[in-house]
Amino acid sequence: MITSYEVVADSTESAREMAISQARAQGYTRIEAVFTTSLGDRRYTVQMTVSR
Repeated sequence: MITSYEVVADSTESAREMAISQARAQGYTRIEAVFTTSLGDRRYTVQMTVSR
């Protein structure tokens, strides 16, 4: 399944890590193909393929 998270972070790497943590907290155990897009003003959208 493809899912997206919008996070506020200081860097692309921090945004990626935050989104992966959120996905794991929701019970996803397999996370692949992570794409991070800057929305400006420290906001990022992180899209990833996940499964349980």
